Amino acid sequence: MSVDVQPGTRVDAFRERIAEMKLPAPAPGRDRVLARLGMLLALLGIVLGVVGYFLSYNTDNPLNQSDAQIVAMLGIACAVTGSGVFLRYSFAQFLRVWLLRLIIEQREQQEK
Repeated sequence: MSVDVQPGTRVDAFRERIAEMKLPAPAPGRDRVLARLGMLLALLGIVLGVVGYFLSYNTDNPLNQSDAQIVAMLGIACAVTGSGVFLRYSFAQFLRVWLLRLIIEQREQQEK
């Protein structure tokens, strides 16, 4: 299982070793869609927060102010949730490749 690695073929050797592990292919499309969904949810949350802020200060009726504050709080919740979803799925591919590389390096050290 030892592969001679030349400077120009390091990526090819890495891909060959991953293919030897016979791991199921991840669904990168799903991660990309969920990362975009998280980004849209975070942007929607920011917009709702700003709209709720302006609605609460453009009225003197306390009932309308309470409704606007609820809209702003929902915006904050959407922004926090969307940011978390975006971060989770945007880093998923990077961490997957990093973990595979770590496993391959550990196997190489055990072989020596």
